Amino acid sequence: MDRDEQSNHILMGIGRDIRTVPNDAFVQSVKGLPTRMASRLAFMSPDHHVVRDFVVRELPRQERPMSPIQIAQVTGLGLRLEKF
Repeated sequence: MDRDEQSNHILMGIGRDIRTVPNDAFVQSVKGLPTRMASRLAFMSPDHHVVRDFVVRELPRQERPMSPIQIAQVTGLGLRLEKF
């Protein structure tokens, strides 16, 4: 496979095998990602987004789970307890 052909393919791991496949499906999937994510997150209020953005950014840096109190203190949002 020459360099031009390689630029139109991706490597895909299936079990212990790595295969070269055309990247068309992958490219189409990535192009549709913003629309799919927007529809999945549409229910979230601005405060939900603040909490989500903070936790997604900080969780990998933490050595243990973050408490709701810690999240509320850092984001400046109040802590509201609800019964389900």
